[in-house]
Formats: sequence, structure tokens, C-alpha cells
Amino acid sequence: MDLAGTIAVRHLLTRRRQSLLTILGVALGAMIMVTTLSLTDGLITDIEDTIIEASPHLVVMAEEVAGKPERLVEGDVVSLLRRGKRAKADRLKGEEGLRRLVAAEPGVVAVAPFVEVRGILRRGNRFRPIVASGVVPADEARVTRVAGQMQAGRFEALSERREGIVLGRLLAKALGVGTGDRIRMTDAEGRVWPFRVVGVFKSGIKNIDEAQAYVGIDVARDLKGWGPGTASGLAARVESPRKVAEVASAIVARTGHAVDTWEERNRTIIASFRRNNMTTLILVVFTFIVSGFGITNVLNTVVLEKVKDIAVLKGMGMSARAVTRVFLIEGLALGVVGAVAGALLGYGLSTLIGALPFSYGDAAFVQTDRILMTQHPWFYGLVMGFSILLSVLASVGPVRKAARLIPVAVFRGY
Repeated sequence: MDLAGTIAVRHLLTRRRQSLLTILGVALGAMIMVTTLSLTDGLITDIEDTIIEASPHLVVMAEEVAGKPERLVEGDVVSLLRRGKRAKADRLKGEEGLRRLVAAEPGVVAVAPFVEVRGILRRGNRFRPIVASGVVPADEARVTRVAGQMQAGRFEALSERREGIVLGRLLAKALGVGTGDRIRMTDAEGRVWPFRVVGVFKSGIKNIDEAQAYVGIDVARDLKGWGPGTASGLAARVESPRKVAEVASAIVARTGHAVDTWEERNRTIIASFRRNNMTTLILVVFTFIVSGFGITNVLNTVVLEKVKDIAVLKGMGMSARAVTRVFLIEGLALGVVGAVAGALLGYGLSTLIGALPFSYGDAAFVQTDRILMTQHPWFYGLVMGFSILLSVLASVGPVRKAARLIPVAVFRGY
């Protein structure tokens, strides 16, 4: 260790208590920052993963988006064309052909038809508006994970009992029903249809669990008055859910039908969570910055106490650059040691939080029994880089003060 390093260490050891308190302040800031990054990134990841597992990755709708151009005006100079307008439709006729077309698209893993029915479920004096999806259970199980999310009953029972219905957990709770109970559904035309609950599922998404139900596809067609081979749309699962937009664009080009993806359906919710997370992170950064004032305070105190020592060193030939190095080393030592300690504490705290059982409650958007805490190397790289930058900036004032000391003025008492 050179002379500057030796002096820097001696200064810090002389004021151990203050140095330790400063290191503790930096460590707490780093720990909170690591934990916050782990929590906020884990929250978004948990939301996206739950949505991906609970719903189709994309839906091919009956609505068409492409049409042949219609020539309106033609002349030597001007030719006016009108592109086909978006054709409004509520059903797909002959869905088998379109299904084969979508299934042939690279990246598509499974495709399942569905018939959407809206109505009101009633049990005694309790009633709830719902969206019921008429599905083929075997096909739906390949598109979503609902068959593996059953809390009671079996999803396959929809194929065995024509009047069977599967309800979301919160919907069943609100109606006060369980498997085997009878309920009635009133459709948009006021007709009443009897059903028997054959299962209850938990998707983990509040909006789905409190308003989603499943019935057999033939039953849904009867409710809508549709014939065989007719569907509201096609639900599909893809290999890479986070690249679903590319597959959706290809399907639109291939089929001419509008495609809705899980990202588009949940864009507002995810964007809201990201904004909240960014606000939290900014507040944590400001908390971390406060620890920088501790470094400045320690170095200022050292400069004031060691004025004569600094003057002696400069009088013996130590350059202003060497004096600058002494205090930069002190600042960096406080920052780096505090950041390393904080990173280790942050890792431990994040791991502990992720291991503890926790429930957001039924009112939360995501229904889970654990807080997902993600760990990425860049979390720690960011904290280390920020602490080094903070240490350097906090050392600037004391460094300049020490470097500008004039030995003669100090000895004369100016």
C-alpha cells in the first residue's frame, strides 16, 4: 500500500465509530435498493407469468381487418382507392378451416375454439354477472392451464355432464356454491338455464376468478342459437409468450382476422404497475443519496481535524494530487465497503421475503401465497456502480478543501 492509502486507512481507523456509522448508512441504502429492485421486478414478472398461464396467449377474433381495395375514381392524374373497412362480426363460421390455418403458423403450440356467452348467474338471492366460455375441455387444457388450476372437481367433467359449469374461485365464493350445487344463468334475452357446478378453479388473477366460468361448447352454442362449427373465436398458445406480437402479426397477414394478444389485453394494468414500481425506486434512490451526506460529513471532519497534518505533508513536498488521492481513497473505501455489505444484506433479505408465506388478499389483482423476489446480477452491478459514483461525488467537496490548503497560511494561523 502506498503512502496515500496508508494515510487514508489511518484516518478512517482514527474515527472508527463515525466510519462504521457511515458504512452502515451506505449498507442500509444498498440493502433497501437491492430489495426494492428484487421486489418490483418480481412483481411484474409474477403478474406477467400468472396472466400467461391463466389466459390464452392470443385470440383470433371473428372480426376481419383486411378487405379488397375498391376503386372509386380513376383518371390520368388521380386514382382514388378505398381499402376494405373492418368487417364487424360476432362469430366464426366453419372454424375448423381457420383453426388448421392458425395451427400451421410457426410458433403456435395449440389452438382451441370457444363460444363466449354473457349472462347473470343466480343462487338464491345472490347473483353475479359473468362471461362464460364454451370450450372443448381437452382442447382448452392445451391452450390454458385451467385444468391444472382446479381447486375442486375436474375440468374434464364438462364433457361428461351437459349441464356442468366450472366457476372461478371468487365467483363461487360470492355465490356461496361448491361442486354439486345447482345454479341458474339468465342470458341476454332473459332466458333461464339450469347448471350444476362441477368444478372450481383458481387462476391467480382477480378479474378472471371473480367473473369467469366455463361450460361445454355445445351448450354455449345452444345458448347463442348457433349451429355446429360456429365459434366466437380461436384461442391459441405460443412457444414464446413474450414474443407473441410477432406471431399475431403473421396470423393477421395469413388469415385477415383481428388478433388480440395477452399483452394488448393487459397493457394498461401492466403499465400501471410499472409506473408505481418506478416511483418506488426513485424514492429509494433518494434514500440512498442521503447516505452520501454521511461520507461528506466524515471527510469534512477529517479535513478539519487534520489541517496541520495536511499542511505538514504538503510542506514536505506532497503534491495536491497526492492529497486528493488520500481523501478519494477514504470516500471510495466507505462507499464500496458499505455497498458490498448492503448487497449481501439485500440478497439475504430478498431470499427471506421470498420464502415467507404471504397473501395479498382477495382484493389484490394477483392472488398468490408467496411474494416473488427475482435475483439478477445487474441489480448488484447497479448498486455497486451507484455507490462508487455516490462516494466520488460525496468526496469532491472535502477533496477540494484539502487540496487548496496553503501550508504557510495554516502555520501562521490564517
